[in-house]
Amino acid sequence: MIRMLFCLATVAVLGGLGKAKADSAQILTSCEILLRELKLNGERVVFPEGGYPCWFYLLALQDVSVISPDGGKTRWLGACAPPETKLTTLIRVFTRYAEQNPAELNHPPVFIAMNAWQRAFPCPEQPPGR
Repeated sequence: MIRMLFCLATVAVLGGLGKAKADSAQILTSCEILLRELKLNGERVVFPEGGYPCWFYLLALQDVSVISPDGGKTRWLGACAPPETKLTTLIRVFTRYAEQNPAELNHPPVFIAMNAWQRAFPCPEQPPGR
């Protein structure tokens, strides 16, 4: 519960409040840096300094993406990534989509993540009346 509240607060701060508002181009640049420079040192992950905004923004969205407002019939962000999906996979999907759709960079990064993840991980159709 505490992690969920932290994640929601992170999305709010990075995604839409005052000077801390996240810019899609900035998040994309951060993700490109992260994917290019992320290193594994044994059991330790070494983050490039410029990769932190991407990592924490998309980590928060990953946590929010499993929220189901109707008891599991739908997902809040409309994407159904399997539970074993790694954050780095979601970052790659976000980055690829944002690079291929530069006209969408004028939208908030949550919009781009939703579009990217919905296309990569569509939710199964629910039969009518369920």
